[in-house]
Order: sequence, then structure tokens, then C-alpha cells
Amino acid sequence: MTTPLAGWLKEQMAEQRLGRNELSRESGISEASITRIIRYGHIPKPDLIRRLAAFFRADPDTVMELAGLVSLSDLPPDVPPDVRDLTRRLYRLDPDDREEVLRHFDGLLRLVEGRPRRPQ
Repeated sequence: MTTPLAGWLKEQMAEQRLGRNELSRESGISEASITRIIRYGHIPKPDLIRRLAAFFRADPDTVMELAGLVSLSDLPPDVPPDVRDLTRRLYRLDPDDREEVLRHFDGLLRLVEGRPRRPQ
């Protein structure tokens, strides 16, 4: 199964003339992880995607999007830049960390939404 991430990874490996074993040795990413991405279309955790992006000197946001973990193009065009940035940063987190941040964020929203508005 070829996914966009697997295709990108194969392309990067071919450009640098790296096999799975060499990539594993040089990047510190297990050969099993590399094989799961390429052969089975596995989508790894964000941390591993960031490590791959860093190794190949690629934009981590682009590689995350290839993995299907973030697609800012799905957001409406009128979404302010700070909200886009927050969305991008949330997607970079591991699922457990993201869940914790969202729990706190939800509490803050309820606090702000429940208080009276200040006159402007």
C-alpha cells in the first residue's frame, strides 16, 4: 500500500541512495518502523515524522500533511493566521499530549464564554 508519506519517504531515500538499513543506522529510526511506513502504509506518531523530516531537512508541516495528520487546506480561507498556527501546533503533538492540551483549552473556553463581556 503506497501512501503519500510512503511515496515521499521512498523518494527521499532514492535521492540520497539510502536503503532501509542505512537510513535506520544514520537516522536512529528502527528499520522495522521504516518498513512499516513503506510496505504497509503505517502512519507513525508525530515524533517519528518530525525525526524523518529533520533527517531529510524537510518542512515538518509538509511531512505531517503527507501523513494525513494535518491538512490546513481543509480549514475555511477566512480562518485567522493565529488559529491556523494553533491548529498546526496541536497536530504536531502526540495524541496523549494533544488530548491534555484540549482538555485545558476546553476549560479555558468555558471560563471565558461564561463571563460577562467587557465594554469596548
